[in-house]
Amino acid sequence: MGSFGADIKGFIIGNVMLDIHKINLRQLKWIAILAPIAFLVVFDYVRHFVAWGAFLHTRLGFALIYTTALVGVFIFTEIVFHLIQRIQDKVVRQNEELSAVSQIAESLGLSLSVNAILRDALDRVMRLVRADGGAICLLTTDRLELFSETYSGLSPRIVERIRRQKLADAPIGTKVVTTGSPVIIPDVQEGDNASLKETARREGFGSIMSLPLITQGKVVGVMVLTAQRAGTFNDSTSRLVSGIANQVATAVERASLFDEGSRRNREMAALNELSTAVSSSLNLKEVMNTALDKALELLGMEAGEVWLWDESAQEMVMASHSGLFPEAFKEITRFKRGVGFPGLVAATGEPFVCPDISTEERFIRNAVRKAGIRFLACVPLKAKGKVVGALDLATRESRQLTPRELQLMTSVGNQIGIAIENALLYQKVQSLAVAEERGRIARELHDGVAQVLAYVNTKTLAVKRFLDKGELELVRRELSQLEAAAKEVYADAREAILGLRSTISSPKGFIPALEEYFHKFYQMNGIPVSFIMMPEDLTLKLDPQAEIQIIRIIQESLSNVRKHSHASQASVKLEARDSNMSVIIGDNGRGFDPSQLSRGNWPRFGLRTMQERAESIGGSLVVESHPGGGTEVTVTIPYHSQEEGYANIAR
Repeated sequence: MGSFGADIKGFIIGNVMLDIHKINLRQLKWIAILAPIAFLVVFDYVRHFVAWGAFLHTRLGFALIYTTALVGVFIFTEIVFHLIQRIQDKVVRQNEELSAVSQIAESLGLSLSVNAILRDALDRVMRLVRADGGAICLLTTDRLELFSETYSGLSPRIVERIRRQKLADAPIGTKVVTTGSPVIIPDVQEGDNASLKETARREGFGSIMSLPLITQGKVVGVMVLTAQRAGTFNDSTSRLVSGIANQVATAVERASLFDEGSRRNREMAALNELSTAVSSSLNLKEVMNTALDKALELLGMEAGEVWLWDESAQEMVMASHSGLFPEAFKEITRFKRGVGFPGLVAATGEPFVCPDISTEERFIRNAVRKAGIRFLACVPLKAKGKVVGALDLATRESRQLTPRELQLMTSVGNQIGIAIENALLYQKVQSLAVAEERGRIARELHDGVAQVLAYVNTKTLAVKRFLDKGELELVRRELSQLEAAAKEVYADAREAILGLRSTISSPKGFIPALEEYFHKFYQMNGIPVSFIMMPEDLTLKLDPQAEIQIIRIIQESLSNVRKHSHASQASVKLEARDSNMSVIIGDNGRGFDPSQLSRGNWPRFGLRTMQERAESIGGSLVVESHPGGGTEVTVTIPYHSQEEGYANIAR
């Protein structure tokens, strides 16, 4: 009976073709109520009104009637419970799907990493629809290519194909992107695409479903699912996964915005770090090496060069290299305008990017090709709108430079260009400063040693004349004067050597250098120098050029004290007030009348040179003196306290 009942149930269910999707519990309740009533009515009608009704009132008929009733009840019960089971299975399945969708939605909100979102979403969707393989591909910003770093259950051959694929080479992807609708192929082998059928046969999948990732009405990518069993995917599956796909698209969009903001912050921080690094030194070689290393780190490249434009030779000259294959890159170190990548940048003033130099005829350094370099980008280094050099970065990977990366590289080039221009200007200023200092030293020698030697020459001629005349007393007098002049020259020479040594920068700093000089001055000349700072805790951080000029003015003033003032005491006072700093050098000597100091007086106390030194650092010099009242030399220079961040001397 059980086997018979199962067969009857299977026959009825299979032939009646009840559609579970069209039956709900309310309908099933009415079927369970009305069907038995209808059966009894029909049964009773047959028993009373059909022609063979008399037979049904016999014992055999009675047995037949109730046997038929029992079979009918059994079959009806089986059908009802089967329908209930199918509805229950459907509800359980829907609950599982809703739970999975809820879990996916929750997981999408927990991460701001695009790759993490895509990996988690793909794994969950594949488990939900029982897919055997899948991938999520995103559209590039120009919407011409699909790229994927998220895939599962696919062969290396398929992975390599979808890693980066032009949209024109992906017919299904193109259809999904252009229409914004899913593409479902329940059975690949029944389709018309011979290439797809061959791929499916080779890879072992029978069903494919591709769905768009849509956010804000725009397709941003494609989700592809494959299954070994044909018929795995249908419209119901598509509706379920489409909602998830759109949630993924929204999460990816949000994470992409976060990534973009984070990337911009990192780039700004890196550019700021680069700016700080290249502005912390005015040494040209150091600036180029530091900038190049930072650029390689920022853009993830493996080798780079800095080229400088030689105006006289009209050539780009390699000035620095960092990274891989230095010997290969140094195969050619000079490029004429328009020749090679650096020469092209010099000629056009525009960036030049080559994804693969192996096919680029304008790249002429074969050693670099042989070393395995593929990608190379070269951007101009500009300062004040003028090309001062070029920066090129290279890697062994063939790649495209995104507009954002090119803009970043150009910004790096501009910063390096300005830093190089500043370093070159500093070199010129240093050369001019050296020339000016040589001129001042030459004038000091002329005012000092040269005039003393001229005096010695004059005295020597006088001695000869007096010897010829036999006037020995006059000879002794002249020789005594010559001896005094020799001592004066010797003292000047020692003082000049001490002064030059004191102006050489040392780790001691400005104040300790002054104190050491005052101590040695006292040892050499016996004139003590009192040193006063106001305020007492004054801390100075001066420009090196300003330090040198101030020390030289102090030295020249103390030299005048030794030679002309007959003083027993000298003083030097540093006083910071408001935005100025004053250096006051005084003595208790005999003084002089500045108005009586004519242009022809020797040696004019070096006042002209001291005045030039003060003016060269944006300051002024005033001399106050009167006979019998000593002398005071005051130098005033612009000054900013260290509390304001730095001390600066105007040049």
